[in-house]
Amino acid sequence: MMKTIKLSLLLLLVNSSVYSQEMHDKYIMFIQDSLEWKTNGIDTIIIVDEMPLYKGGEVKLVKYLERNLDYPEAAYKEKVEGVVKVGFIVDIDGAIVNVSLVKGVRYDLDNEALRVIREMPKWIPGKQKGKRIRVKYVLPISFRL
Repeated sequence: MMKTIKLSLLLLLVNSSVYSQEMHDKYIMFIQDSLEWKTNGIDTIIIVDEMPLYKGGEVKLVKYLERNLDYPEAAYKEKVEGVVKVGFIVDIDGAIVNVSLVKGVRYDLDNEALRVIREMPKWIPGKQKGKRIRVKYVLPISFRL
């Protein structure tokens, strides 16, 4: 049975034609105090000077997901579709840690999205003022038949 998965990746504030440096600076100034929080006792940041990047960029990320995601058989047979949002932290060494479900669709789709993110290779870490830092990232994965 041929399984087709169409992936849509919503990478907020990255490569947007309407998102300017001026908007970035204003946004950062407005929320910078609320972006830092502790994760397992370690500071983690959401928006940074240099966001983490999958090695090879967005095109390679989509290819990784296409190669590694399997549409769960029961969901495929029942024609279940939806967007699973997976949150994770890109650590200072690029490792993917603290993977969690932000928004689920159904247990089998959710588990498949979590599995693939947990197995993802290291990324290029984010930076703040030239220093590598932990960055919170949310990746929507769209399961479509």
